[in-house]
Amino acid sequence: MGVLRLFWFSLPITTQAANPASLEWRTVPSSDGVLTVGMPGEPEVESRDEQDSVGPTQVVKQRVGIDDNTILFSLVERHYLDEDVQFDRGPFLDGTAESTLAQSKGELVGESEVHRGDLVGKAISIEMPQEYTVSMQFFLIGRSVYQLKVVTPNAMADSPIVRRFFESLEVDKSRIGTVGDRVSATYGEFSRAD
Repeated sequence: MGVLRLFWFSLPITTQAANPASLEWRTVPSSDGVLTVGMPGEPEVESRDEQDSVGPTQVVKQRVGIDDNTILFSLVERHYLDEDVQFDRGPFLDGTAESTLAQSKGELVGESEVHRGDLVGKAISIEMPQEYTVSMQFFLIGRSVYQLKVVTPNAMADSPIVRRFFESLEVDKSRIGTVGDRVSATYGEFSRAD
């Protein structure tokens, strides 16, 4: 049994646009083509391979900053490469949210289940001491975890631009076998199919 590494990280990125009203939204696919999300500009992409307690993992981050980086958008993917690893969606997403909150040192101000068609995920909002809100949605599809994340000043946490980003998520079911609901592990631990 092992513990999973999660998603708290800094976002050093360049500014794409200064005025949210005049943004040019682009459809951005995940690296595996399983989902797309709208972003207000061309994202910077970072990809790396990691070895964590579950095994080999590919991490892909796509991010865009606007208004002198006072608003940050990102799509983060963690692809667990060991075919024998299985996760239980509910406990896994709950644990991901709890771990992210603990790492952030912020205050949880919102938590809910989120639905995108057949896909069920977890949404959380965290207020940071620096008067910023971090809003995130996590989805488990097969052996991959997808995180949509927006960092905004507190006053913009529920603004149209944030809602547009989250509501733009689309899943291409033809690219996956089933939307991940395989039960065999609890969060923070993993199991290998026999």
